[in-house]
Amino acid sequence: MAESTLAVTFDDLRQEVGFYLGFGRSPANWTSEQAATVESVIKSGLRQFYFPPPVNGYVHQWHFLRPQTSLTTTANTSTVDCPDDFAALDGPMTYASNVATYIVRHVSEDIIRRKQQQSNRTGKPEMVAVRPRANDNFPASEGQRWEFVFWPTPDAEYTLYYRYRIMPDALDTSNQYPYGGAMHGETILQSCLAVAEHRLDDKRGHHWERFMERLAASIRLDIEQEAADALGYNADGGSVTVYRKFSVETSFGGS
Repeated sequence: MAESTLAVTFDDLRQEVGFYLGFGRSPANWTSEQAATVESVIKSGLRQFYFPPPVNGYVHQWHFLRPQTSLTTTANTSTVDCPDDFAALDGPMTYASNVATYIVRHVSEDIIRRKQQQSNRTGKPEMVAVRPRANDNFPASEGQRWEFVFWPTPDAEYTLYYRYRIMPDALDTSNQYPYGGAMHGETILQSCLAVAEHRLDDKRGHHWERFMERLAASIRLDIEQEAADALGYNADGGSVTVYRKFSVETSFGGS
């Protein structure tokens, strides 16, 4: 698939941040220290965008950081490793095909342990919990990892679909495109420039104000993109389907 020509890339961010810091737009002319400074600013700017500050008291979680994926259980094994970029499970799991158990409910890990205490039952999973994996390597050679724990223990291979919140990777010359796409590109750029501005002047200034302005716009776009027009069947004898025009102001604590 072709990328939008308005998409912001790692190279774009490097050039703009380098220029703002007074290093020029050509990374080939930078010292190793200057290149490291630019990359450090971009990492902070991306973290600030992916996990944004509150807007009117509302902390937004981006829908584009909550993709759908699938896993396949193994017979007589209650655990499955989460993806490396896993941050949190987002809602219940669903079966790929029609089975008696339609969803696998997300519960706390202690509920799974109590169920396992009461019964060593196997069958189609009905519940799943997320728990951190112990890191047996010290000093740690990798970051925190997670695993799914199912109950009952699967008695066969089952394919399950789920959405999860991802922990994005940093950008580099081989990983050019940030999450969010072209519609959030200006917000990402202003986030990086706001970090550069703060490191130069040790205070928030024009680019911080510009970032917060763009952040509010990006949140509105993200909410509108995810919001469904149809809410479902209306059983009160009126119209068959309920529709809505999503009010973004409500999400920001307005009327």
